[in-house]
Amino acid sequence: LYQHTLSVTPANPRVHYALFTAYMQQNKVNEASVHLHKAATQSPTDGVIRASLGALLANGKPDRRAIEHLEAAAFYNGKDPRVLAIVVEAYQRMNMPDAAAHYLAQLERLQAGK
Repeated sequence: LYQHTLSVTPANPRVHYALFTAYMQQNKVNEASVHLHKAATQSPTDGVIRASLGALLANGKPDRRAIEHLEAAAFYNGKDPRVLAIVVEAYQRMNMPDAAAHYLAQLERLQAGK
């Protein structure tokens, strides 16, 4: 179904993101990465997509590309708890506790309604 949709409308970031999710559930990281990069290129201001790409690139140590995507996600969608949760987890995985704490505090304020 998704492949058919892409054959009709290849510039569809939602479908690329759905394929990313489906491939990740199947543990097909390379295929998932291709679709997530396409989604991010097609929808650069979508915080969930950018945060997901940052998280995918966050592999245990600080990564410039991951940080760029995480910061863009927080900039564009910093009031979305899903985005902030992804950002916090990615910074924790990159062993960047100060950045993780900053966004965790932002998430907690948001959840408290402040």
